[in-house]
Amino acid sequence: MQCSKQSASDLRFEFFGFLALFDRGLFRILIFGFRICALDRSQIKTRTLKTMNESRTGQYDLEDRTFIFAKDVRAFVKQIPKTLANIEDIKQVVRASGSVGANYIEANESLSKKDFLNRIKICRKEAKECRYWLRLIDAGDDSGEKFREDLVREATELTSIFGAILRKSE
Repeated sequence: MQCSKQSASDLRFEFFGFLALFDRGLFRILIFGFRICALDRSQIKTRTLKTMNESRTGQYDLEDRTFIFAKDVRAFVKQIPKTLANIEDIKQVVRASGSVGANYIEANESLSKKDFLNRIKICRKEAKECRYWLRLIDAGDDSGEKFREDLVREATELTSIFGAILRKSE
């Protein structure tokens, strides 16, 4: 998503922080990245920039990606019109978007391969459900439509990623 031309005073920079991991004998520091957000809540447009870890190695931490997806869904639902139908759809999409990341974390902590595959299947199912609810929501104006299209695209990509994990793990 791209921000429209605005002065620097209209933008807010958010830094996510970093996480130090000791994994398989390697000490890694993951930089979560930062976002540029418009201050006007009626026109929230965010752009997640490549993290330092992603730009150096070409790898991307899927836990971070699902977290960012859930945060973006929450930012999107704050800006859309609150009609009766939208309110019910918002509840569903918020639950499903958070469930994608939560189940992926559970999959990484699984005790068996069967448990891992089951959790990944749930992640894929929740990502598909997110895409469904996002398509149902009435976004209102053009900026909301663009934001929704980006979220639907991300949900589709997450579905494909979890599908590939399943195929390669079985």
